[in-house]
Amino acid sequence: MRSTRPAASTSATSDATSCLRRPRTIAEGSTRARAARSLPTTTEPRAVSGYAHVNIWRLDDRDDPSDTTAANAVAERLRAQPGVRSYTTVRTGEHEVVAVTVFDSESQLRAALDAVADVVRGRIRPLAVAGPERREGPILRHDAVA
Repeated sequence: MRSTRPAASTSATSDATSCLRRPRTIAEGSTRARAARSLPTTTEPRAVSGYAHVNIWRLDDRDDPSDTTAANAVAERLRAQPGVRSYTTVRTGEHEVVAVTVFDSESQLRAALDAVADVVRGRIRPLAVAGPERREGPILRHDAVA
């Protein structure tokens, strides 16, 4: 009986580069196809309000990567502020932490930053190599998966 599979290539190079020339498609019924169909889609962009603030802190050798007391103190203070949506800290390096704070409005964010200033001055600044790099702006899009 004859095989219906294509003959094996005689060149390893042609096999390696053939995947670059042929686009791959997601097979209907596959897990990836079902996952793609289950994602929410919209035909019109939706307005998202809110304001985000990002601090990138580079810390010195006294920083203990397992110590979250400063982040916990900031979170506790932010939790009491009107308009808070989220506060996330991410350890992006052995001695680098990124903090992302999101509020309903820029004015609420400003008030909250004033409310946590003493915690930052007392617990984070002493460990910082320099002041944080800062970024902020209006939220363009936010998706959350529950």
